[in-house]
Amino acid sequence: MKKPMIILSLALALFSQGLLAHGPEGVEDVPAGLVKASIAQQPDIDGLQILLLEGPRQGILLSYQGTGSLTVLGSEQEPLLRFSHNGVEANETSPTWQKMQGHSSPSETDAGDPRWTPVASSSRYAWMDPRLSAAEAPVSTDKPQTLSQWRMGLNHGGDTQTVSGDLHWHPLPKTDNRHSSGHH
Repeated sequence: MKKPMIILSLALALFSQGLLAHGPEGVEDVPAGLVKASIAQQPDIDGLQILLLEGPRQGILLSYQGTGSLTVLGSEQEPLLRFSHNGVEANETSPTWQKMQGHSSPSETDAGDPRWTPVASSSRYAWMDPRLSAAEAPVSTDKPQTLSQWRMGLNHGGDTQTVSGDLHWHPLPKTDNRHSSGHH
């Protein structure tokens, strides 16, 4: 299972670096590097698969084919997403969900019991989780380094387990911004 994920991550990394290295002339604001998350620990729950999606902002793809329901906890340990054989539901009152939807802060009327709304009819869902973004800047943008750790709770059958990993800084290759006219 890990081999296809490594190959996919490598292919996406090479593809994204190639695009930046050979992009159109005059591209402004190319970042010095990217923050990439890794998974160091994940629970052994039957039917659970978790993949990290590569990109300028990373995401999580979670698939759950197990029995019972599985609840992903938000940044404040609140119910965020609920997976079952009926599909996936999001808790509209979750501060994490509201942040993912672009709201700066939850309204006071939203606090309280979860209010579930369907977001997927299958038992697979991908989202850009704010926990996969680094809160701190790298010490040096020229060197790969570990920035911090991330954690996400999963509640299955009344038992809460954790998915965790690290956030790593990866500098992008330096490019020559001069026009390539075939002369070297």
